Amino acid sequence: VTTRWAAVAHAAAGRTPAATRAIRAVAGGFVKVPRPPDRPLELPVDLDLTDPGVVDEVGGPGWEQVTSGGAVTMGRESHLVLPLADRTPRPDGDDTLVLEVVAASLDVDKTVEVVTDGVTVARVEVGPQETTFVVAVPVDRTRADQPLEIALRAARPGLRPRPAVYLRVLRPRLRR
Repeated sequence: VTTRWAAVAHAAAGRTPAATRAIRAVAGGFVKVPRPPDRPLELPVDLDLTDPGVVDEVGGPGWEQVTSGGAVTMGRESHLVLPLADRTPRPDGDDTLVLEVVAASLDVDKTVEVVTDGVTVARVEVGPQETTFVVAVPVDRTRADQPLEIALRAARPGLRPRPAVYLRVLRPRLRR
């Protein structure tokens, strides 16, 4: 978390999308990475999560280990932080990026939520076999100068606590 007050305010506000947008506008992003890239990433972005150096550059909290089969998540959610060179909306009105992820569950079939910049954009089913899912990611006009934050988390089963996501993520791709 970049600032303690932002994290406390975010939790106190119930982590609603409106509160997330308001706090991000003031405090910036919530997630840090161990070693940010030297320069912004150009679209299309193709991340090889079998490389520990790539995970260090874009992997925020929630990554346990990097293997030849991909990066393994740990805990309730895992974050990717992508400092994109161009997040500005296009003149033709196409304000959507496309996120494609190859992943596999390491235990049971589960519903995974894909969250970008604090807003849930999709719920996908992931099983033990490698699954490719494609998600439309809206461009947030108010955050064009800040990194895109992507979180993968297990969907909450009713009122019970959110379980661990426990995925193997191989190759996320982001394009227009």
